[in-house]
Amino acid sequence: MHNTMNVYAGRGPGRYRDTWAIRKSLDLAGVTMAEVGRRLGLTPQTVSDTVRGRKNSRQVLRYLLEELEISAEVLSLPDDMQVKEEA
Repeated sequence: MHNTMNVYAGRGPGRYRDTWAIRKSLDLAGVTMAEVGRRLGLTPQTVSDTVRGRKNSRQVLRYLLEELEISAEVLSLPDDMQVKEEA
């Protein structure tokens, strides 16, 4: 997990979300936050708030993780989305 806290985020896991790495990944994929919102049937504001760590839309985070293959570490996923490692 990142040690750098996102000072613009609220409480919870979003405060460690790497906003700039996510935006770079979106740019490299040629996808805007508004387009992600359209694909998911959400507002661009919901996508933006999730990317910036103010919200934790599971739908947005799952899309970024699975479709754009952004790492879980960069996304700083909520506990209920963490992959549990088996012993």
